[in-house]
Amino acid sequence: MRIVPLFVADIADARIRGMLGSLLPICLNLGTVLAFIIGSLMSFGTFPLVVLALPVLFSITMAFLPETPACLLRALRNERAERSLAFYRGVRGHFQKSVRFCTEFLQLKDSVVREKTAPDAGLSWKDFTNIISLSLGTSIGWLSPFLPLLISADSPLEHGPVTDVQATWIASLLCIGAIGGTFLFGWLADQIGRKSTLLAAAVPLIGFWGCVSFGNSVEVLYVARLLAGLGAAGVFLVVPMYITEIAEDRIRGSLGSLFILFLNIGTLVSFILGSYLSYHLTAYILFTLPVAFFILFLPFPETPQYLVRRNRVRDAESSLKYLRGYTSTPDHLEMLRSEMDSLLVQASGEKDPAEQSGITWADFAAPSARKAILIGLLLVSFNQLSGCFALINYTAQIFADAGSDIEPNTAAMVVGAIQIIGSYGSTLLFDRCQRKHLYICTSFFAAVGLFAMGTHGYLKSQHIDVSVINWIPVASLSFVIFIASVGMLPLTFVILSEIMPLKIRSLAGSLCTAFLWIVSFLVVKYFPAAVELIGLHGCMWVFSAVCLIAGLFNAIVIPETRGQSIEQIIQAMENDVKR
Repeated sequence: MRIVPLFVADIADARIRGMLGSLLPICLNLGTVLAFIIGSLMSFGTFPLVVLALPVLFSITMAFLPETPACLLRALRNERAERSLAFYRGVRGHFQKSVRFCTEFLQLKDSVVREKTAPDAGLSWKDFTNIISLSLGTSIGWLSPFLPLLISADSPLEHGPVTDVQATWIASLLCIGAIGGTFLFGWLADQIGRKSTLLAAAVPLIGFWGCVSFGNSVEVLYVARLLAGLGAAGVFLVVPMYITEIAEDRIRGSLGSLFILFLNIGTLVSFILGSYLSYHLTAYILFTLPVAFFILFLPFPETPQYLVRRNRVRDAESSLKYLRGYTSTPDHLEMLRSEMDSLLVQASGEKDPAEQSGITWADFAAPSARKAILIGLLLVSFNQLSGCFALINYTAQIFADAGSDIEPNTAAMVVGAIQIIGSYGSTLLFDRCQRKHLYICTSFFAAVGLFAMGTHGYLKSQHIDVSVINWIPVASLSFVIFIASVGMLPLTFVILSEIMPLKIRSLAGSLCTAFLWIVSFLVVKYFPAAVELIGLHGCMWVFSAVCLIAGLFNAIVIPETRGQSIEQIIQAMENDVKR
């Protein structure tokens, strides 16, 4: 999972790198499906002997391939690097080397040189603001293992088990809290800064675990879920905003995708702890996460963009030094001056008299702003109407409908682990593949998986014997969660934070995030009713259609953002509107 994306990114032509990168999750899941099929047709002893041929064939093939050009250039083996690039581009002799080939090789050499001289080239501990994403993930994941306990006779609440209606409200009140919290934290992000707003977002998460730890009634759990939603709104809104404004262009996508990765890790942590520890002990342990974030995040700086807009130029310079690891060497001072000049030019272009009086309707009336907001609203709608959030909430039911013997909590842990693998894959692919290609491919294959799941459910509803293919819902669910976690789901938040004009970014981001939570509430609250109305298979087909529409929308409307500065992205949006 780690080396294959690096190898593909190093050898692939830039024109097809995104497509080749997207083949990794596809082939991984094809292998899983083949294992299901072959395993059902062969004996236990024959199966490993047959599939043993695959790694052997792979090893023999790789032995004849050269090392990647970038790796050889890093080792100062320039002649071998040129021969390696010629091999992967199909250039067979010196006289066949075109101008394009020579240009590509020189650009590759320059990129390796810049990589060696750039300060803080990798991801460091300063980038892991996503501790709060981990904390939020545990708050979201808490419901899955403990809702069955709350409605059972062994409920830890003082007045006994909760009713089915109360259970649906416990599940959906998080979305209600998030709707109000979105506007609150969007306003705070502009008033007190991105850093202080993130610290404020940790407070309701601390309150959530406090209510769960010490509360004994369903009313306290209602308050707890509202607080969790309030914190979720702040995290979903401000973490991508903070990362977009502190990250270098070349790693902005990878850092942005860590948000969803940590969120999914937190969800899995809750699944595991909730399966093996008691109700109150789990709450006591997870209570420490938002507290730890609050303490550890205090020394982090405010974003340079925010400080420049507030005329705190010296503080912005100090923030950049901290974030980039700049020293007093001439090269680093030149990089610092260049980046500060860029921020000052960007800020001066925005500081007109209208801005001094605050955001007005005219700011939203600009064609590029309207287009960005429309794209944002549709992206968050596709994110929720793709069904992935609903599928995660009803994993146990789907596994049971498939006739699976997997225990519900175990099923939830399996799906949580698959989410993490997919999210980790996204961190490797975001800055190596074209984001449009990645979004389109993952939405298309998610649609295929959902359609297969729906078709199996339809055949079963018609009383057709599907016992031979009862593995399809389990395999399809795993495939859909994985493939969506690689691209479609996390890319929503990365793109959303990149396309909004800076002046309205906080308010427009709040609007889109609030709309996401409204759609999420409707999906979670009424998914059981939809299943009763059109059947589980009908819901899967609807989700599949939404994924196809999302991919088509991305292909036609959304600009490519990988490797571009925020200014270039917004300029591209404005140019598209003028056409």
